[in-house]
Amino acid sequence: MAIGDFLVIRDTLQPADLIHVISGEDYRTDHAIQLYKLGYGRRIFFTGVGASFMAITMGSMGPNWQRRRGVESQDIAIDESEVTSTHAEVVLVKEFIARNPTTVRSVIVFSDPHHMRRVRWTYQKMLGDEFRVELAPVPFEATPSGMIREDNEP
Repeated sequence: MAIGDFLVIRDTLQPADLIHVISGEDYRTDHAIQLYKLGYGRRIFFTGVGASFMAITMGSMGPNWQRRRGVESQDIAIDESEVTSTHAEVVLVKEFIARNPTTVRSVIVFSDPHHMRRVRWTYQKMLGDEFRVELAPVPFEATPSGMIREDNEP
């Protein structure tokens, strides 16, 4: 087992009220949409600004990708606030939950595998035990790190 495997947490998923896609690369969106289509989330929530070199936000990109892939418009929620940390993104999720207290009691969080331990810790610290939080890392082979490793393997 690689030492980095300690960082990866993958929960056995149950359907949730919300899928939160932490800002970052677009492959996160693709995998979140797959979960949505499989019935694991009723809504998808995008937070934060995308890659700075792209000069566009995940919020403005996410709905277009989602609609093209069959996600209903009413099932898309976005907050395009600039974020610089996982903590800042969870603050946005907490605010979203406060605006939707009767419809959001559980969240599936989507990010890269090596972020998941930090994501779990931050969510627990910010939301406590009131909400069910499940972690769904993007499959490693779909991340840039996984693609690089596969390219270098014999």
